[in-house]
Amino acid sequence: MENWLIGSCPEIQRVRALMPALAGADACVLLQGESGTGRHHVARLIHQQSKRSAQPLRIVDCANLRAQQNLDEQLGMAGEAPGARGTLLLSGIDELPKALQGRLAQVLDELAADSSDRGPRVLATAKADLHQRMLRNSFRQDLFFRLSVVTLPLPPLRERRGDIPALAQYFLGLSAAELGKQISLIDPDALAMLAGRRWSGNLTELQSAIHCAAVLERGPTLSLISLPGVVDSGMARAS
Repeated sequence: MENWLIGSCPEIQRVRALMPALAGADACVLLQGESGTGRHHVARLIHQQSKRSAQPLRIVDCANLRAQQNLDEQLGMAGEAPGARGTLLLSGIDELPKALQGRLAQVLDELAADSSDRGPRVLATAKADLHQRMLRNSFRQDLFFRLSVVTLPLPPLRERRGDIPALAQYFLGLSAAELGKQISLIDPDALAMLAGRRWSGNLTELQSAIHCAAVLERGPTLSLISLPGVVDSGMARAS
């Protein structure tokens, strides 16, 4: 499995250091960050390193939940839980309508009170700062505290620019292996171009750019000319 926890920025170092404890516990973990920062990747790592790794990781898209019946079906409350004994990932919990937040808080309370250990371990992701949402009364306080036993903020790529060379090299290795190509280096000019971009799509966008360049590259070194045009002209330069 891919591991995006590469780099020396303090937030990423903290996540790496906490990973054994997070995987070894059943506490709720809230992963907060912009799109493309690796929230789902970290959630999958937690699941795969946990005692529940042999059981399924069930992902529920909270943005698509519009009624209590829909919520109960997705959480398995109408029958056998889809994530029973596995991990339940509540994706985009900040997009869950407030009308359903009370029901979800009730479900999480029931799971926490179940001493049989038959229910799923719960993880959640959010783009928005749920604490601020709670203070503005747009997110239920009881649900926030149930979900945020451990909160992990994942920084955007523009705030960890020093990690771009290592991340680019890592993504190049993945792409080269997938394409069956012998590309092991990145030209300094290409690396400077990558490091100088804002990357509004964060790690996801960087990985896509590297993969595109690897497809186009014919030599053993990823060159500036192979980088997709969006890197050079279609993206705003970092301030």
